Amino acid sequence: MVNVTDELWRKMQEFEKRFPDSCVPLEMVPGSETTEGLIDKINKSLAAGEDLLPAEYGWKFDGSEIY
Repeated sequence: MVNVTDELWRKMQEFEKRFPDSCVPLEMVPGSETTEGLIDKINKSLAAGEDLLPAEYGWKFDGSEIY
């Protein structure tokens, strides 16, 4: 379960500043994810220069999943 710690909050702000058309939608993050795991995925996105969260989590935007 993800807990919004100060570190995660800072990473989320950095992510949203870097990718202004994206956000970190906590309601779509699986309940089995850890805070450290989410921070790691955000760091991977920042290092790659693109939002990798949809691919990392397999999010679907075609209406077939309800988050």
